[in-house]
Amino acid sequence: MSKSVTAQVLNLPYGAVSRWTYEAGRFSDQYLEKKWKKLANRIDVDEISIYEMSIEGNPVWIWTACIKKRDKKYYVYEVGNRNGKTFLKSTG
Repeated sequence: MSKSVTAQVLNLPYGAVSRWTYEAGRFSDQYLEKKWKKLANRIDVDEISIYEMSIEGNPVWIWTACIKKRDKKYYVYEVGNRNGKTFLKSTG
């Protein structure tokens, strides 16, 4: 729902809804930054392009993530483009 529709449904001023969404976004950014800092020493990510498997002239990228938990290692693979969406899929 848009901010204006949310304001109408909740019978609140648009400015209040806009401030709430802004603050929620800031909180989310801070939370995710803390989470990534904790993971930074426990996760290794790398990618490789394979031109032989190109789709419409664009290479296919294989992302690998090694997640270290206690004394075990878990490997995750994701195939796709070299973009943030594929990266986030590979890191869970």
